[in-house]
Amino acid sequence: MSDYSTFRKRMNRMGGNQLEARANNTKQVVNQTFGRSPSVKAVSYEGIETEAMISYEKRSNEYTQSQSDQRSFTFKPNFHAEIGGIIEMDDDIYVVYDSNESELLPVYYALKSNNHIRVKIGEEREITGYTSIGQPIYGSVKPIFFERPCYATVNARFNVYTEFDSKINAPSGRMLIFFPYSEDQDLKDGMEFNMFGDRYRIINVDITRVSNGKGITRLFTDKIQSE
Repeated sequence: MSDYSTFRKRMNRMGGNQLEARANNTKQVVNQTFGRSPSVKAVSYEGIETEAMISYEKRSNEYTQSQSDQRSFTFKPNFHAEIGGIIEMDDDIYVVYDSNESELLPVYYALKSNNHIRVKIGEEREITGYTSIGQPIYGSVKPIFFERPCYATVNARFNVYTEFDSKINAPSGRMLIFFPYSEDQDLKDGMEFNMFGDRYRIINVDITRVSNGKGITRLFTDKIQSE
């Protein structure tokens, strides 16, 4: 058998052409790395149990400079997650905000949720019964809340981000919050909510980072000063 025939036979086992062979070889190396890497941990992505290599490396982003809040999750080849997806690990929740867009070595960058946003978006009245002529009898009014795990960061000028601390100390009292987009969020400017012991008002709802119903919502908020 000629050297060329031997090469083609090897290529056919690995893939139909040189690019496929390289891709298959990369997948094999990655899978082997997963098998022996101490940084591989069990995680859950949107309720699906899987595993990922965890990195604590600091990566430049517009939300925080705190390395303790940042994680990169490297999954096995062809794993697909969404921007705005939720990864759970060690009782913590992480919100995906970026990726390397690679199928062979998919890496997703996420920030650890440091709160849950809870905003009243409406009201409903429960029907408790009907009159003798069929008219509904309503009970008390119940508020409807929108709730999501989120990452909140202090921002004085909406273009300079500071490391988040337990107390809002930016001069303007402004805060940026981001969380997974949801079609039922129904958030509007002027709505108010509580977070970190203070009252905030939404001044802008940014969904420019949403595509095909997936992505992250960013809320720009102002702290309501107590009188």
